[in-house]
Amino acid sequence: MRTTAAIKLRGPLSGLSPAQGQSAQREAASQARERDQLIDRLHRLRQVLPVLAREMASARRQAAHLKLDNRRLTEQVRELRAALEARERGMR
Repeated sequence: MRTTAAIKLRGPLSGLSPAQGQSAQREAASQARERDQLIDRLHRLRQVLPVLAREMASARRQAAHLKLDNRRLTEQVRELRAALEARERGMR
């Protein structure tokens, strides 16, 4: 198992001036914050994605039902129009 410890940089590092050392320390802290923010975002996405997947599956099923209903209704309209035309022809 690997563990990491936060290292606080103090003073010159490998020949860096104190100002450069502080800059390196700020950069390391900034990278650590960015890493933590990315981890948080991934965690939130892992929670949201299953919900979105369920919603998408439900929407697909509903769309399939609506398409089927639309076909049935279209066929009924055709039948009613044909019956109406036949009736009108019989009245002439």
